[in-house]
Amino acid sequence: RLTFGADVFSSDEVEFIPFAAIGTFPRGYRSNYRRENVNLNVDYATTFRAQLTDGVRSTTSAGFQFFDRTTNSNRSWGDGFPFVGLETVSAALTTFGAEGRLKERSAGFFAEQQFGFGNAFFLTLGARADGHSAFGDDVDYALYPKADISYILSEQVSLPAFFSSARLRASYGTAGQQPSNFSAVRTWQPESAVGGLPAVRPGNLGNPDLTAEVSTEIELGADLGFL
Repeated sequence: RLTFGADVFSSDEVEFIPFAAIGTFPRGYRSNYRRENVNLNVDYATTFRAQLTDGVRSTTSAGFQFFDRTTNSNRSWGDGFPFVGLETVSAALTTFGAEGRLKERSAGFFAEQQFGFGNAFFLTLGARADGHSAFGDDVDYALYPKADISYILSEQVSLPAFFSSARLRASYGTAGQQPSNFSAVRTWQPESAVGGLPAVRPGNLGNPDLTAEVSTEIELGADLGFL
């Protein structure tokens, strides 16, 4: 199974108050916000099933996922028009501008192997490796292993009539949450120094070893069916 996806979005938003239109903004005002967003993704998965022996079945699954997001934005403000009829930001007496660009990518690979012994015992082992653009420079992939065992007791043991099924199970799994964008990057913030000279001050400290936040879960349980 191979799936491609693309989501392309663009917007151009304008807020405009003409010269001498309302008393609270007698000289007028205009803002313009433009944004472009492109999301691309690829998802591939394959499964191979085989009957190894009369009592042993094998199911092997593998695949990968890729995601790419690009967001570009520009915003401009203009405050105060010198005369009636002017409508662009550049025609205002006071203007401001801002620009934002974001590039985010992630890639993940997974593999899973399950063995079924008769109709009673099942064993599953698997792992996933994820890489993300927000990881530190010294981190390539975060690894998430998992394991699962299941034993259908009702297939092997004679139970009282009011039991329709009984299964024991246990599982172990890990999952991860990637850092927010630019968390691993050393950043600097612009600053106006003495005399209006341009300067910078430290922003985010950065961390080349930053990786995903990993959570681990262990489950033990029994599934019972009655009547």
